[in-house]
Amino acid sequence: MEAMEPEPSRSYDVLLQSKLGLKDFEWTENEWPTLGYMDFSPTHDLPVFSLAAAVEDGMMMEPPLELCEALVEAAQRWGFFQVSEHGVPLDLLVRTRQACVHFFDEVPPQQKQKGGRQLGLPLGYSASNPDYGVNLPWTEILQLQQSPDKIHLFAERVWGPSHSLHSSLAETLIQYTQALERLGMAILQMFAIGLGLEKEHFSKHFTEGDTTLIRVNRYPPCPNPRKILGLGQHTDPQSLTLLLQDEVGGLQVLMDDLWVAVKPRPDCFVVNVGDTLE
Repeated sequence: MEAMEPEPSRSYDVLLQSKLGLKDFEWTENEWPTLGYMDFSPTHDLPVFSLAAAVEDGMMMEPPLELCEALVEAAQRWGFFQVSEHGVPLDLLVRTRQACVHFFDEVPPQQKQKGGRQLGLPLGYSASNPDYGVNLPWTEILQLQQSPDKIHLFAERVWGPSHSLHSSLAETLIQYTQALERLGMAILQMFAIGLGLEKEHFSKHFTEGDTTLIRVNRYPPCPNPRKILGLGQHTDPQSLTLLLQDEVGGLQVLMDDLWVAVKPRPDCFVVNVGDTLE
């Protein structure tokens, strides 16, 4: 669940397409958040694990059994945890944030739409998510498959084949998705070790390539944050989600029937066990 940041309204026309109005984005009352977007609690927060002893230069070493078992315990109890010292270069995180902020904030809406979803596939750019029908999420979305060719194809649709911004965004996203795929495989292997299984028990199912998606959500300032959500209650259907937050809160997870606000840690990833792996 991702509650809105209550900033003053600025331009949000990109989300109000021809047949949509604010009412289309208002959620039913039982969906409204009861917890503020910055209501962090020192006694209720996700566990944080350093992977320094398990990952070096983006590649997994022989991880300590105690760490693997601790990840399994957190996954079983919370379904979520955070990881630091994860081997993804911090300068890559900075460049990826900058590239995505530029895409959402500086590229005109009509140009972004050139990279819009095609043929019903949830890949490409979209303003909100038309699949919802009701309770629309107040978010711009960029979702791409972890494939260099397809990422370049998206950037080419937006800018053309030789524009410098094409190469800049595409190369950054390719490096980022490859680094996160390595991290995700390492976490899957640590889960297996922590459960007493062969190391490749889970990861062997993700070796064919292009099994990873990157999704970037931008939540513009909202004129009615008490009734509109960036993203409502949901579970992730995939196996594993690695989420990089910015400095603004909003992410909340449900633990023992209690919503917990996840404090952003700029150098950490939130790990979410998806429905498939669960």
